This record gives sequence, C-alpha cells and structure tokens, in this order.
Amino acid sequence: MDSGECLVRLPFWDNAGDPIELAVAVEADRATIDDAGSIAGLLFSLGQDEQRTPAFKLLEDLGHTHGLEIDFGEGLVKVSVAEGDLYDGITEMAKVVLAMHTVAPHIRVSKRRVGSLGPRLKSRIARKYRELEILDLVERSYPLAGATVSDWPIDFHWSVGRNGNSYDVDVVTADLNVAEPLEKAQKIAALSVDTRERHQPSNGWLRVVIESQDDNAQALKATDFLRFHSYELHYRVFDLRNQDERSEFYDSSVKELRTNIPESWAELLSSNFYHPR
Repeated sequence: MDSGECLVRLPFWDNAGDPIELAVAVEADRATIDDAGSIAGLLFSLGQDEQRTPAFKLLEDLGHTHGLEIDFGEGLVKVSVAEGDLYDGITEMAKVVLAMHTVAPHIRVSKRRVGSLGPRLKSRIARKYRELEILDLVERSYPLAGATVSDWPIDFHWSVGRNGNSYDVDVVTADLNVAEPLEKAQKIAALSVDTRERHQPSNGWLRVVIESQDDNAQALKATDFLRFHSYELHYRVFDLRNQDERSEFYDSSVKELRTNIPESWAELLSSNFYHPR
C-alpha cells in the first residue's frame, strides 16, 4: 500500500460479498496488525456501533481474550506483536474478524438499520465528522422513502435552512475497491431515480462519496458510470482521493451544519425523541 503497510487479503468474504482484509505494518521490530476498518464498517451497518450494544460487547470480550486494542480515534481493531510473531498475530486478528462477521449479523436487536453500500468509507467519514465536531448534528443510517422503495439506505442526513425554508441533504457512500463495484454504482443510480423528486435542485441534494481506485478496472468503470449520470439524475459525486473534492465535501458539511441548520432541525436533535447514534 502507498503508506508502506502491507494488505493481507484473507480467503473469506463478508456478508456483503466483499473480501476480508487486514493491514500490517512493521516498525522497530514490532508488527502492528489491524482489521482495515472491517469491524467498524460491520457494526455501523448493523446499527451496533455504540458500546452498550450486544455486538460491541462481543467485540470487547474477544478483544480481551485475544489481547487486542480498540482504537476509537481511527475506528480500527489492532494487535501489536514482536516481528517474529507476525503470523501468530495475523492468525489472532483473523479469528476475531471472522468471528465478528459470522456472529454479529445474527445477534438479535430491537431495530436493525438499513445496510450501507460503503460501510468502511462511511466509518471513516463518521470519524472525520467526529473530529470536526459535527457528528452529533447528523442523522445516520437514515431510511429514505422513494417513489417505489420505502427504505433506501442513506448514510448521513441533515436539513439545511435557506431563505426561511429548509432543504434535505442526503449522503451515500460507495466502497468501490471491493466485489461488484459496478453493481453498487447501479444501485446508487436506482436510488437517485426513485428519489428524483426529493433531490430536484430546489428541494434538496444527494451527495455520493467514493474513493477512486486507479488500479482496479471495475472500480474505474463504476466511477465513470456515477460521474456520467450525475447531472441527469441530480446527484453530486465527491471523490475523497481528489483533494479539492474532499475539501469541498467536508467544508460544505461543516458550513451547513454549523451555520445553516434550521431551528426545527436543531430542536429535533436536542429533543428527548431523537438521540444521535
């Protein structure tokens, strides 16, 4: 990887059909292995990312048993071992990741959120929003009703006040460097068609966040597909690997949530009937 880390792809797939990967870095005779955000993405997609939820408690128990660290700042699960124990460390981390992906989706909870098309990218954006101190101002895993589908998965949602009116902002993420990137792009196109009335220029905005992958031909096709249809289908693509688009995406989020948030939305966020997750 560009950062000097090594990416280890396991011969296993998660419930979304994406390969399970680990990241490995060796420095000063120590090896650090992490889950590459896989578990955070899983917990976000299941709506069990809070510490009091059953799946998170399972992660904590597994972490204690296998000597792992939960890095809340980066959204990673890590283990540090001597360089000579590298493969033992990979084995321990793999056990935990596979256990979480096998067991967590079957844990009973009172309410399950709709699944994200980009759980790993979504978790990184959530961490950045937390750093910018705006995460508590957005609604996460928001089910959006379209013309025919009642629960399109929106990763981040908020309202923007302008000239006495309020407009909705819906953000969806797409992990394209995984299995079937073009299929994910097509689902976003379907979402935009089914919610076209909501995302007319005078009504609201749909933002699609991706990370381009120059070494993945299918991901490049998916990126081109999303950009080609963006004008006609009324959504805006933001590539977080493009510095200008990355800055614009986060700057717009901060501006809207800190200066243009309508009073009714602020009241909802602070009420007893809505608790940001």
